[in-house]
Amino acid sequence: MFFSIGECYAAEGQWMNAIQYFEKAIEVEGEQEEYYAALGEAYFNMGNTEMAVEHLEEAIALNELEARYWILLATFLMEKDQAEAAMDVLEAGMEAVPGTEILYCRIACLFAIGQRNAALYWLGEALQEDFGMYPSLFELMPDLQADPEVMAMIKNFVL
Repeated sequence: MFFSIGECYAAEGQWMNAIQYFEKAIEVEGEQEEYYAALGEAYFNMGNTEMAVEHLEEAIALNELEARYWILLATFLMEKDQAEAAMDVLEAGMEAVPGTEILYCRIACLFAIGQRNAALYWLGEALQEDFGMYPSLFELMPDLQADPEVMAMIKNFVL
């Protein structure tokens, strides 16, 4: 119940109220990874990256197989210009979680920090492994839809 109330406040952008209810949910209903992830997002939206990272790390500790927690943590770090820390998170996530979801996030991170050649290399690998996941790259970095090299690589896999 408390978690649902917190989600309602979060949907309205009332982050302080959301935080109170997410914390109450953890206290009363027990430790669940989605509670910590929601709490981390709320703290991030309040501008408190340190608390956001702490709670997302707790979500990951409770369920390291959930790719979205790794991606969310890396995204927060990237937004706060902590690219190296984001890359470390993504490397650890790729070891813990099978599949390409985190790899596509890592590719976006590589593009964001200017490691274009490495990003293009890994994009080729990711497209071979799971072509259907490529739209997630554009969710993370919409500007890549206008990148001729990226679009050419994707188009080559369609043909």
